[in-house]
Amino acid sequence: MLNFKILKQLSVFLENEPGTANEVTRVLAKHDINIVAYSLTGTADYGLFCIIPDKVDDAMRVLKENHFAVVTTEVVNVDCPNFAGSLAGVLDFMANNGVSIEYMYAYQYGGESGSVMRPTDMEKCRKVLGQYKNKE
Repeated sequence: MLNFKILKQLSVFLENEPGTANEVTRVLAKHDINIVAYSLTGTADYGLFCIIPDKVDDAMRVLKENHFAVVTTEVVNVDCPNFAGSLAGVLDFMANNGVSIEYMYAYQYGGESGSVMRPTDMEKCRKVLGQYKNKE
């Protein structure tokens, strides 16, 4: 059965220098904030560290206090059953109903796994995923 929920993701903008991602993780660890899911992407000059922390508000506060450029973004967490084709079925349904995905990454935490997605239209995505869940 498909489950989904809306989460807040922190996007931390970093210079592409050795140790910058480490600084983020150290600051969060110092304040007992766990990173549940993450993605790190970038170019030769800069990086984008997308984080789902267990304490969003605290993480945002301590990162700003430590002079990191950080913003929050709504993302969708989709927990699919673990069998071949499960994610393909969800993505097909979303695409066939006009939902585009800007980016997506996977995670595993506490025995759970899923996909974090950033749709171009969050309201449409919520509606379409609700329809998918109800058709099962």
